[in-house]
Amino acid sequence: MIDYDNIKTFWESRSRCSTKHPESMVNFEEDTVLLREKIKGETDAIMPLFMFAPHMDVLDMGAGWGQWALRFAPLVSSVTAVDYQQNFLDQGRKAAQESGLNNIEFCCCPVEEYKPSKKFHRIFFSGIFVHLSDEHIKRTLGNVLPFLFPKGLVILREPTSILNENYQLDHIYSEALRCNYSALYRTADELKRLWSQFGFFCCKEGQIFPEGSMQNKFSETRLCYYVFTQKSK
Repeated sequence: MIDYDNIKTFWESRSRCSTKHPESMVNFEEDTVLLREKIKGETDAIMPLFMFAPHMDVLDMGAGWGQWALRFAPLVSSVTAVDYQQNFLDQGRKAAQESGLNNIEFCCCPVEEYKPSKKFHRIFFSGIFVHLSDEHIKRTLGNVLPFLFPKGLVILREPTSILNENYQLDHIYSEALRCNYSALYRTADELKRLWSQFGFFCCKEGQIFPEGSMQNKFSETRLCYYVFTQKSK
């Protein structure tokens, strides 16, 4: 079971953290060198998957304070950034203004309740499924996937169980985060089965950090990417 109250409290607390490195709020990395390496490694792995073009509209689900939206915005027509923490979105708006980016719309809404009002060429989910039940994921996908343009791509950045089954943390105290933390890490096969119910298949996948990297801190999980596209009818 997913304890949503606990998770919401956790992210509310994270959104109010005082830090000189905003990315550490969502990346859970306080060490400056490791944080810089993590950002570079993720950016190098994720960005080419989008195959951006200037005309594209992008939906960023679970946007946090806009760390990915700020990378996408200079390359596309528009970005819609969705998150349920207003504190994060306020920081994102400020960062966008300071960067001279006026094509990001910040929307405060739980991902499972968000219903688009336009179509998108790319949809991005960033590390949010670990905090959602299967039913919430299905609601989320059911709401947004119909708004993907034909031949559009969905990119998923998701911590994934590398065990034979999913791996769950239930109110486990984290020394690094200095609080209790809950999450459900699904296997790659479990994630693909969820998407297949909506007529999508995984056309590309991989680990973001290679084996042996210091970024792979836990033996049970790896940070992975998946690219989904709709099956031909």
